[in-house]
Amino acid sequence: RGARVRARGCRAATRALQERANLSRRLAADARQRRQPLAAARLEEKAQENEDNAGVIRKMLLSRTAEEVQ
Repeated sequence: RGARVRARGCRAATRALQERANLSRRLAADARQRRQPLAAARLEEKAQENEDNAGVIRKMLLSRTAEEVQ
């Protein structure tokens, strides 16, 4: 039961990070349209950071799932 709760929490964190990345990308596009390249670059960096963090959690989930199967 504990493993399922942790996995569910990790999936929720992954979704939240991906949603934040998507929002940052939309805001970056808006910043570019407003001719604010520094803000756009900062938002793109934040989006990439969030995607990277989500990827780390996904890999962790996949490795734990593989361990549980074995």
